[in-house]
Amino acid sequence: YRTVSPADMPPDAADALKAGKVDWVTFTSSSTAENFLALAQGAGVDVSGLRLASIGPVTSETLRAAGLTPTVEATKHTIPGLVEAMLRIAGNQ
Repeated sequence: YRTVSPADMPPDAADALKAGKVDWVTFTSSSTAENFLALAQGAGVDVSGLRLASIGPVTSETLRAAGLTPTVEATKHTIPGLVEAMLRIAGNQ
């Protein structure tokens, strides 16, 4: 597969992120994390307060290298595992 990033973050997405209307940002690979962070920076979005869900340790390390701490990391490195991890955290809050 290949991951393609748009040139800019869609304005509606940037507005929602800036207004605190986004509950989670999920990352299914290091490239999605890198692309999202580049788009967020270009749109002036502060990502430091967002809840970040990582599909596994490699993706989590990419987030940490960018100075961010994942809120949750999936134990099963699949989309269902990622959702399960997010639900587990949400149930504890």
